[in-house]
Amino acid sequence: MFFSDYFSAITYRFGYELHRMLFLRPGKRLQKSKLIVVGSFRVGGAGKTPVAMELAKKFALEGKSVAVLVHAVAADEELLLQRKLASVADLVKVIRTKNRYKTSLEIDGTVDVIVCDDGFEDSRMQPDETILLDWNEPCELIHDLWPSGNCRSLRRDHPNITKTLQCEKDVLFSVEKIVPLELWKNGESALDKNGSSCLSSFASCLVVCGLGDPERFELDVETCLKQMDKCPEIADFVVRPDHDNAFASFMEPFCTENSESAVIISEKDACRLLLAEKPLDALKNVFVAVQKVEIH
Repeated sequence: MFFSDYFSAITYRFGYELHRMLFLRPGKRLQKSKLIVVGSFRVGGAGKTPVAMELAKKFALEGKSVAVLVHAVAADEELLLQRKLASVADLVKVIRTKNRYKTSLEIDGTVDVIVCDDGFEDSRMQPDETILLDWNEPCELIHDLWPSGNCRSLRRDHPNITKTLQCEKDVLFSVEKIVPLELWKNGESALDKNGSSCLSSFASCLVVCGLGDPERFELDVETCLKQMDKCPEIADFVVRPDHDNAFASFMEPFCTENSESAVIISEKDACRLLLAEKPLDALKNVFVAVQKVEIH
């Protein structure tokens, strides 16, 4: 298996370098707006979207107008950012686009700051600041690359990093509370009402996760549950694909079959349920783990 993955990593590396050489040559620098790129070496689950959200909020609270760019496939992240940034919606707009480099040029000067969520690998972009989320994982050699390792690129591919945030030191991710889906869907203001006590009426907890780093999400949920009174333990953990378009279709029968258990999902997964525009009647036992991000 190792040699198969290592050969795949070499093939991936060849395609990566060829693609950059042919299509991702350094492009134009923005003339008016400040461009900030948030990235990571990791294939997924580094926390780029939450950090981009916190940066956008910070600039908005300083009175600056902000555009947050997300990839076209990430409708769930677009909705999550819109919900999380609702309190500063007059200054922040979230833009989903297939070409974040082209879009940044098109909106240059229309906002004070452009925050690009996961634009790390697009070497056409010439940001004023490149923020690396570092999980202290090796990313020096070919076998550190996917699928042999967890990295999309190597350190030498990114000589212009201006700021490194050490995750679990400079940036802390945690689950702040766990609330019923019915409460969560009403928006950020409703979350002041902590619905965690409702979990005590269930025999067990099931965690369903469609994130880039499901193991970390499970650990964060487990830590939060231990801080609550009379909460059942996690009985099972189900992993779904990131940006799972079939998430709502999966959840309805799953929740019906496990009606005596509380089913805990992430906020991004909950956004997929809202995007599906299906009735939530069969999801009475679904709870949402509300994430907290602290940048020091």
